[in-house]
Amino acid sequence: MALLCGIDEAGYGPLLGPLIVSGTAFRVPDENADGCLWHRLRNSCTRSRRRGDTRLLVADSKQVHRGHQGPGGLADLERAVLVWLTCGGQTPSTIGELLSVVAPSALRTLEEYPWYLDTGRRIPLDETTGDIAIRANAIRRDCRRSETTFVGAWCEVLPEGHFNRAVQETENKADVLLAMNLCMVKHVTTQSQPGEPVWVRADRLGGRSDYASSLRSVFPDFEIEVIEVTAESSRYRMTDGQRCLDVAYVTRGERASFPIALASLFSKYAREVFMRLFNDYWRGHSATLKPTAGYYTDAQRWLREASKLVDQVGIHRMMLVRQR
Repeated sequence: MALLCGIDEAGYGPLLGPLIVSGTAFRVPDENADGCLWHRLRNSCTRSRRRGDTRLLVADSKQVHRGHQGPGGLADLERAVLVWLTCGGQTPSTIGELLSVVAPSALRTLEEYPWYLDTGRRIPLDETTGDIAIRANAIRRDCRRSETTFVGAWCEVLPEGHFNRAVQETENKADVLLAMNLCMVKHVTTQSQPGEPVWVRADRLGGRSDYASSLRSVFPDFEIEVIEVTAESSRYRMTDGQRCLDVAYVTRGERASFPIALASLFSKYAREVFMRLFNDYWRGHSATLKPTAGYYTDAQRWLREASKLVDQVGIHRMMLVRQR
């Protein structure tokens, strides 16, 4: 068997809300490690939205998430995340339980942010998300048929104040994202069994094409061979005598890799959950305050409208607003 992993992020550009990097992992027969999981799981999952298709939509989060606040806006995204967690034996019923599964280290960090403390809220958040258990059973059957095992999903969460501190230390927010990405690469590779080859696929980070030196800093005991650096892929073979890792950063990764697409859904869902908490907290202080997704233009609008309220509550801007 081989371990097939995917990594992607959400929330790199906004002024409000956290930056999330997620990783997913699957165990598949070694001879199929470079194959297409959309094909292997074709009976239960699809990458395209089609009328009447009851399979689970797993694709780029921008394609899956509808983006509006009303019923159904979060359903496709939430459904994918909760179904796959259920397939992995996890059935969180609150936001806190969800974080305990995918981002346990974040729970203590979030204690510094009053707008993220309502973790007892029940999930699903969207009333139209549907029956998770029935859909999970369909995927379990497909996984058994195709000898595919969902190992798990994990999220690194960097809230606003911690983001600002990290950027101050590095003077480059791209380096902050790279550090989180490498941390997730290291984490997902620890899920492998002895002698099991590991394939890691990550969405390329902006215009960065060289990852060799960064990988060496995180895997100092590994020999790293550059397989290719092209406009489409930066790929490396890494060995330490016991493990063999095949790591690639690819353009448009959510289209090329099922694990990357699923990681993008976990990152986007986690960020949407945090923004729900964010907006509800501040609207609890002022019901007339219009919600925000946190992206630059609308975040500027929100900050203008909430300026006096933020001062009244006594929140320092460095804990609330990302500086870059």
